[in-house]
Amino acid sequence: MTRSGKDLPVRRSLAVADLSWDGRVLRVGLLSASFGPREVPELNEHMAEFLVTAGGDLRHLVIDVRPVRFMSSMGLGFCIASRNEASRRGASAHMLGAATELLDLFRLMKLDTMFHFHRGEDELAKRLSA
Repeated sequence: MTRSGKDLPVRRSLAVADLSWDGRVLRVGLLSASFGPREVPELNEHMAEFLVTAGGDLRHLVIDVRPVRFMSSMGLGFCIASRNEASRRGASAHMLGAATELLDLFRLMKLDTMFHFHRGEDELAKRLSA
């Protein structure tokens, strides 16, 4: 992957997630109902590459959790670490399509203030364009 604008967007499809970078937004689309020890190690490796590619141009991190119904502590750790890296770069962190169970988990753990939560693509698009 390169950082050249002419090479954008950059996409990679994995067994566990689809990643994309468009020059402003790094998007992680989780693909299974469960997010934990099986999925996180593979995703971490590729996420690091995408963060290098994004560099200081990262404005928004979007984690699409629409299919996810269960998230282990390892999955939560991935979300928190990704959000912290985005924040360190001055970017906002967004979570798209969190099911009620996930929202409850984030609230219970007092993590609900770390992300902007969006129900659907339209709501997210409005926020990212603001």
